[in-house]
Amino acid sequence: VTNNYTTATLSAVRASSVAGWFLKIDGHSDVFRVSAHTAGTATLTLDAVFTGTTNTLATFRLMKLEILPPTT
Repeated sequence: VTNNYTTATLSAVRASSVAGWFLKIDGHSDVFRVSAHTAGTATLTLDAVFTGTTNTLATFRLMKLEILPPTT
């Protein structure tokens, strides 16, 4: 994660998209919604700029906090 940027890079690619999930960087109080992510890539777009200190080795949590009903 980089201070004042809306992108974050994961340490590994995700097979499925995490768009709509939430990203919490350990040691930082803010939680960010992942506004865009393409399956098979490591780059996330966040809903706001990262306000913490730039950290290329940050540990994090990806959380799916909202469960949407299936579409018909």
